[in-house]
Amino acid sequence: MPRIAAGLSAAKVKTAKPGQYVDGNGLRLLVRDTGARFWIFRYTIAKRTREMGMGRAGSEPGAVPLSEARKRAGELHRAVKDGRDPLAERAMAEAGRAARAQLDMVRGKTFEDVATAYIEANRAGWGNAKHAAQWTATLTTYAYPVMGKVAARDVTADLILSVLQSLWTTKPETASRVRGRIERVLDFARVSDGRMGENPARWKGNLDHMLSAPVQHGDDDGSPPDEARRPDRAWVSILLPRLGIRGDWPCTRVGGGRLGARRRQQGRSGLRAW
Repeated sequence: MPRIAAGLSAAKVKTAKPGQYVDGNGLRLLVRDTGARFWIFRYTIAKRTREMGMGRAGSEPGAVPLSEARKRAGELHRAVKDGRDPLAERAMAEAGRAARAQLDMVRGKTFEDVATAYIEANRAGWGNAKHAAQWTATLTTYAYPVMGKVAARDVTADLILSVLQSLWTTKPETASRVRGRIERVLDFARVSDGRMGENPARWKGNLDHMLSAPVQHGDDDGSPPDEARRPDRAWVSILLPRLGIRGDWPCTRVGGGRLGARRRQQGRSGLRAW
């Protein structure tokens, strides 16, 4: 049970033994076994008793003196009488401060800052040492001159179009890669730095209304499209020589090469296309 005091004094706050001491309006002095002293505001709201820390007690620098503790406790006591929950209000205020701090941090990060962070965060997982270099090279060449110094939160579809439009017809495969990489960087900004709203680099339902359909290309590590890496093509190129079948069988070519042409020709002549 806390010790009831007719009213704490500055001297009592300094010399009180371990325990809890009640002052008034919910204010309590907590003295730990170590000698550390803290102010607590104890209150009941919605049939629930709660305790709220009010800082270190004492008169030394950084501590809260008795007079200030009483003043704060009086304000909190009135808030409870008005039906307000001081702990809930403190939590909301702290969340607001954290959100504002996060927003300020995001405002200060440029697209280039976020892109660099994204590349570093994924470098180990990519495995291919050239992959990070390719990312850096394409963004440095095409994206950074237009929006590298723009805050990531301020990157718009218009800026992205400024990067892509000249490339879209002259270097369509490169343009498609650049767009995809910008999209990933801005997704990273949303997850890691709190960027708000839709991703302006998104293709479906967004840039697809402003640009022609992109060309198909391989993975971002520069590997060829999946069609050229089909396992059946690789196995055919190995098995045919072993079966004693000779000839020009460019089975691993994208689109089928001569093999595709032969199949089409056989189909037109009524022969069975194997």
